[in-house]
Amino acid sequence: MTTAGRESKDRALLATSLVEHIQTHLRALDRLEKHGYHLRERRLQILATPENEALGSRIASAVRNVPVSASSLKHGYYDGLRFRIDVGGPTNEAIPLVDGGAGSSSAVRS
Repeated sequence: MTTAGRESKDRALLATSLVEHIQTHLRALDRLEKHGYHLRERRLQILATPENEALGSRIASAVRNVPVSASSLKHGYYDGLRFRIDVGGPTNEAIPLVDGGAGSSSAVRS
């Protein structure tokens, strides 16, 4: 998925778009479960550079029904903000399924 547009005050386009991407992926996981896939506990991780921590917190607070954690973004592929959705494996280890975040010029991709 990709979202692009004209950014507005307080990076509202980026925040809204990332929440929309996260919710779309979570709904897709819901549909997989309805078709017989067994996905253990889902976990959302918001990763942000220090200058994007407040924006990461805004995004995390907008997502419901899944545990959310925050950590520091150290990977340079995304432009200051990234999300990851993991599910628990057979021994409840985190298995990464979904990865997305901010691209250059406020594009959002996942």
